[in-house]
Amino acid sequence: MGGLIQTKGTQRLAKLFNNRFDPLSTARSWANNIDGAQTNLCAAFRNPGVNLLTLSDGFIAQYASAATWPNNGNDLLYPSATMTVQVLPAAGSLNRIGFKLPPGRTNIPGHIQANASFRNLDNRRTFPAGTTISSISAVGAGGTFTVTFSQNPNLANLALSDRISFGLEKHGQLVRRWRWYLAHDLQPENHAAIRSAISSALDDNDFTKITFQTIEETQRVIANAQRQTDNTNDEFDGTFILNIILLTQQTTAPDPLDPQQ
Repeated sequence: MGGLIQTKGTQRLAKLFNNRFDPLSTARSWANNIDGAQTNLCAAFRNPGVNLLTLSDGFIAQYASAATWPNNGNDLLYPSATMTVQVLPAAGSLNRIGFKLPPGRTNIPGHIQANASFRNLDNRRTFPAGTTISSISAVGAGGTFTVTFSQNPNLANLALSDRISFGLEKHGQLVRRWRWYLAHDLQPENHAAIRSAISSALDDNDFTKITFQTIEETQRVIANAQRQTDNTNDEFDGTFILNIILLTQQTTAPDPLDPQQ
């Protein structure tokens, strides 16, 4: 068996998933809000017709529900905060892009801040190299706010509803690379295996958390239910942890790997 994939991006993804699904009692309450229709996370994972890419895209910051979402407002299944463009740059302020918070949300997602990285998930050629965030406005009427960039984006490569993903400073390529992996590298049967395993744990209150690990090897998925013991008498207490191990080669994504230093 190969060793753990040690790139910082893979470690960041595993950390995110381990945090998101611990405890499962919290994760079971999460729901998105898309055009006024809510979908519970449990129901989303229960749907066999939805792969992990489509599922992840449905739980971005833009679709955060008012009452059932982590307080920081970031994406649920990406290590970022992804918002759709609501107002394109205007004459005289070509470096300013407008966004709008989802209904009921009042705070800008936590990852949208000074020194954040950012990428357009729908067109990689939007922002010139070296572009940074100059400022972020306060939230205005109707939940609107603007992000001012240090350089003008290429307007030919920016459209309304493009998804701009804001993340940790040194992980600018991570979400694009991960989405490529889900779209092109993860085999359909392994999409189904991971989705089904997570769904089973979400639907069974005896499962208290899910852990994730990635090993470089021929691609397959191992899901193991681990019985838990009581801290005082070492007897089984009727609860379980689901351990998911993805054995896989690293992604073939065309976007470069983020710096590892």
